Amino acid sequence: MVKRQRGVIPMTDRVRRLIEYHFAENNATGIGKRTFERVVKGVADEAGILKPVSPHVLRHTFAVNCIKKGISTRAL
Repeated sequence: MVKRQRGVIPMTDRVRRLIEYHFAENNATGIGKRTFERVVKGVADEAGILKPVSPHVLRHTFAVNCIKKGISTRAL
């Protein structure tokens, strides 16, 4: 899981490994907004997702799916 200012974003092991690989390869001290957008877009491309993808869309989609499954907005 990746900790953010507003909470925790659950993710699959595959996505976590891809992000960790990105950090290890780039030895960055931090990650900029645009870099993270490219990582998300790259993962979407590899997965064959044709719709526009961004970190915001990813977060929104996750939240909507959680709500549909009965998770409270407070828990999100």
